[in-house]
Amino acid sequence: PFRTGALRIAREFDVPVLPVALVGTFDLLPKGGRLRPGPVEVRIGRAIQPEELTDDMAPVVEQIEALLALGPPRWSESRTYRVLH
Repeated sequence: PFRTGALRIAREFDVPVLPVALVGTFDLLPKGGRLRPGPVEVRIGRAIQPEELTDDMAPVVEQIEALLALGPPRWSESRTYRVLH
């Protein structure tokens, strides 16, 4: 369950909240399992400005659910990946 503490802190200090979803981490390291190679994606939503924030988590939760609904992470052959491998 999501908690409202981050929203209250963001409102108090007048900073936006940026919804972020990490996808693929469970397959990378399942509970009680061993580390396995695999893709991981960091998906970033739309920043929610302090004046839009209330104690209602719905806007943040909706964005995170939408990011997760995009499906599993995809393999990427980024320049960083190519340099490291």
